[in-house]
Amino acid sequence: MSDTAVADTRRLNSKPQDLTDAYGPPSNFLEIDIFNPQTVGVGRARFTTYEVRMRGAARNMVGVSDVALAVGGSGDPAGPNGP
Repeated sequence: MSDTAVADTRRLNSKPQDLTDAYGPPSNFLEIDIFNPQTVGVGRARFTTYEVRMRGAARNMVGVSDVALAVGGSGDPAGPNGP
């Protein structure tokens, strides 16, 4: 390992992890669900579109705040090469 790599890792602030931290409930999370796959096209021009739903939570000073995101659209799919 080079001296620069050691110097780079030395400046990281880390705390020791105990079993409560390792196996306890997470302080934040991100769930990604894939729905509604639709395959379009023939042969090498075939591609699949998906509906992606993401849900995450992060612990803040007051409690847990939930954020729900939805990615998708209506109309013709763009495909692998764009619209």
